[in-house]
Amino acid sequence: MEICKTDTVRLLRLLKEAALIIEDNCRGIRSLDKARQLRQMAKKIQRKK
Repeated sequence: MEICKTDTVRLLRLLKEAALIIEDNCRGIRSLDKARQLRQMAKKIQRKK
């Protein structure tokens, strides 16, 4: 199974949206770190694309 460009775009959008939701609804340090990790993963995937 291959990952196409559309899948990559959707994955990036989902990661960014998840980071925003976590930041808006959670205030703990662990939660904010998880949002940071999601953003970093999105940037990493964007560079690989």
